[in-house]
Amino acid sequence: MKNVRLTLGVVLLAFLFALGAQAQQGKGVLTILFTQEHHGQATPAIVAGIADVGGLAGRATAVKGIRDKVGAGNLLVLDSGDLLVGTPLSSVFKGEPDVLAMNAIGYDAMSPGNHEFDFELKEQRYKTLSGLAKFPFLAANMKGADKLGVTPNQGFIIKDVAGIKVGIIGITNPVTPEISSPPAGVTFEDPVATVNAILTAQKANADIWIALTHEDSFRDVVLLKGTGIDVVIGGHTFGFKGIVTRDTFKDPISDDTVPDAIKEQATEAANPNGVYVRPGEGPLFGRLGSTLGRVDLTVENKKVTQAKSENIVIYADTKFNQDQIAAGKLKATVTPSDAQINGILKPFVDDLSNRLKEVVGKTTVDLDGRREVVRQKETNLGNLLADIARESQKTDIGFQNSGGIRTSIPAGDIKISDVLAVNPFGNTLVRFNLKGSELLASLENSVSQIEQGAGRFAQVSGMCYSFDKSKPSGQRIVKTFVGNKPLDPNATYSIATNNFVAGGGDNYVLFRDKRTNYRDSQFVDADVVADYLRAKGTVSPRVEGRITEGGAKTACE
Repeated sequence: MKNVRLTLGVVLLAFLFALGAQAQQGKGVLTILFTQEHHGQATPAIVAGIADVGGLAGRATAVKGIRDKVGAGNLLVLDSGDLLVGTPLSSVFKGEPDVLAMNAIGYDAMSPGNHEFDFELKEQRYKTLSGLAKFPFLAANMKGADKLGVTPNQGFIIKDVAGIKVGIIGITNPVTPEISSPPAGVTFEDPVATVNAILTAQKANADIWIALTHEDSFRDVVLLKGTGIDVVIGGHTFGFKGIVTRDTFKDPISDDTVPDAIKEQATEAANPNGVYVRPGEGPLFGRLGSTLGRVDLTVENKKVTQAKSENIVIYADTKFNQDQIAAGKLKATVTPSDAQINGILKPFVDDLSNRLKEVVGKTTVDLDGRREVVRQKETNLGNLLADIARESQKTDIGFQNSGGIRTSIPAGDIKISDVLAVNPFGNTLVRFNLKGSELLASLENSVSQIEQGAGRFAQVSGMCYSFDKSKPSGQRIVKTFVGNKPLDPNATYSIATNNFVAGGGDNYVLFRDKRTNYRDSQFVDADVVADYLRAKGTVSPRVEGRITEGGAKTACE
């Protein structure tokens, strides 16, 4: 009888344990860390006069500290893409040191950004980087992965974290073919339809679902409101503070109603109707990996019952920051560098330093490539680059998309590092012919998204134009001149630009579809700029009135 009672007791305990385990299933507190818009900023970004922020070594320290506190089994580390392009280190090594460091940090997944496809016309860089990464590149809405030389994955994963089954769906910018260079056959489908299809088939297999995206803010809100997704973690533009829910923005949703720079929101939400976060704050508003986003989610019975968000700006442990703090000019705490990450980066940094010291020329004036300026008006750097394209290709017109101008150059010596920072994409210069009417339509494209600061805004050489942004898109060009004569819609003009724009990038589809006598020089734009500076010695470009607003007189008149 004693043995029978013992057996019954063991069975009862096992039954009660099973009930308890079942009650706890799908319940827990999950911590997610996330970064965006890295753009090759492996070392700290210098925000002149303010602070040195970001850098992979400081990021690693911050991640490790949080992992130690919450427990490795309760943490996800995610990135929303754009690893490539923006620094000389990235231009030369094309993401290798960045991915190696991210492996060491312990990233769980990444959604590729549009810039991950910038080098595909020359090499299968996507294949190289995704093969090097110990975390998956997730792009559920991308089709034609075989054209990138990779085996397609399903675009999502399900991980057990904090006792919760977490589904992660990667979404890449649906307009990538317009703003980058994926090979023919690689397409990007509608994010809402993609997520809904996955949730229809897979929703029951996870407790919560996260969309890890690289797209405009308004598209993230459309995704949140148009699907049953629990959490959207975004990237591609400026981040923000707090949590956006399905109730934050009223329909209809568009880029007019949801700005890229979303205003500050509450940082905590109980039983939120969806959660949308994006790393922000700090001098770079979350860009260049300068901010580590954090959201803590309490999950019960397949529902987020509590969400709390935080932006952790990474202030590098540099002398400048220490001096700024001591002087009371910076209210921050520096983050020490991780020795392992420094060790990974050092060989690349040392190699680059030797390559980039060459002085190729001099400028007597600051060359203005500021994003907020160059995408809305004529600048002297835009003029210089358009002039170089036109002169090197011996054409009527030089045409430079402002999205291809990545930074400014201060007055003084110009080094190879400066040239590569401005021209990091490795594009080649091309020439072709186009009818005047098609050139005019292309200029309308140039100013069609000026309010959004789109990179399609054209800096020009050999021509002038005036526009009125108060008019509807497609009707904004007021007057246009080639040389000192009004544009002739029936004439044919020769144009020099880069192969990205000539291939239809930034929506210059007429350059791709209507051009004649196309020739690719095979000369990389940065190399052409460096050779031009070596030959000229000193440059002093200025704003001349090539581009005006509201019909104001141009330099061509």
